[in-house]
Amino acid sequence: MISLGKRFVLSVCMAILAAAPVAAQKGLSALAERSLGAVVLLQIYDLTDRQIGNGSGFFVGPDQIVSNQHVVADAHRVVALLADGTEVEVTGVIARDELNDLVVLQSSSPNGSTLKVTPGDDLVVGEDIVVLGSPAGLAGTLSDGIVSAVRPEGLGTHLTQGEPTPPIFQISAPISPGSSGSPVMNLEGEVIGVAVSQVNFGQNLNFAVPPGPLRDIIRLSEGAELLTTYGQITSVSTQIYARNLGISFLFFGGLYWTLIRKKKPQKAR
Repeated sequence: MISLGKRFVLSVCMAILAAAPVAAQKGLSALAERSLGAVVLLQIYDLTDRQIGNGSGFFVGPDQIVSNQHVVADAHRVVALLADGTEVEVTGVIARDELNDLVVLQSSSPNGSTLKVTPGDDLVVGEDIVVLGSPAGLAGTLSDGIVSAVRPEGLGTHLTQGEPTPPIFQISAPISPGSSGSPVMNLEGEVIGVAVSQVNFGQNLNFAVPPGPLRDIIRLSEGAELLTTYGQITSVSTQIYARNLGISFLFFGGLYWTLIRKKKPQKAR
């Protein structure tokens, strides 16, 4: 028979085990609630103001948004959609790290919520993490998982068609196209990385930029001037407008000349 003391200990252990999932769920809910205001859906537009893509980003300062370089690579105009539905124009890029696929964007108006970047570089395999972003344009999507592996030498060249990659770490939290630029956070809500890519032919193989390059580009952006300005007529677009204007002039000029010649009376020979 089990003694009364052992029964009490067993009951306490069972109660703790039963309460653990509930506590974890409440912890994730609280983390999502306090972090959501700092995470944005980035809408990317081309020269004709046609939306050509989505991505994710997050505020690290009142008017500074971190995302991936590839998210805004073809952008002429970028709009940040906040959690409350407010649309904020992104005025341009103030820092760029092409090697680690990172950018810092400047927004046209300040945001009251920001995320803190972890001060350390220690990534522990098996550590619980969450990703908060906009997969397939679905803003405010939370996924959880663990740090699956830390890869200081980057990915194997068999996965990158022979191209070497910078240091990266692997996560089991699911991400999808549109998640690029999402913050990867520990359970204290600190950003430990930026979601950057996935292996499409694998099973839940997802990758993030480590915290070191993230802190470096944030420092680089402090007091920096715009490297790229969005929403302005660039030299390329000016050439396009000039070309179209020239074509229109020739077309309507030719049409006008043809009509005038038809109306002009012909002299008798």
